[in-house]
Amino acid sequence: MGPRRHGGRAVRARELLALTWDDLDFEQGTVTFGGTVIRVAGRGVLVQEHTKTIAGMRTIQPPSWVMDLLKRRSATRDRAAEKRGLSMGRSGP
Repeated sequence: MGPRRHGGRAVRARELLALTWDDLDFEQGTVTFGGTVIRVAGRGVLVQEHTKTIAGMRTIQPPSWVMDLLKRRSATRDRAAEKRGLSMGRSGP
């Protein structure tokens, strides 16, 4: 899969799929890409702990509206978990 443009920044779809909430820094307004999703024969789809290239391991500052949207999604997710008596761990946005 080739790069996709997100807010003027090239991001591979597989890098987006590998994101976790820990990769987002709402105070700084940044997203850190450090992994990618891969398909492994006989095992399925897995998160690889590094990107396709060294240059792919990066931190970007998306537009503020993107971070606002993700922050709202995070808050909604946390409230839903509290209602169910769950503690949300490290899972993707």
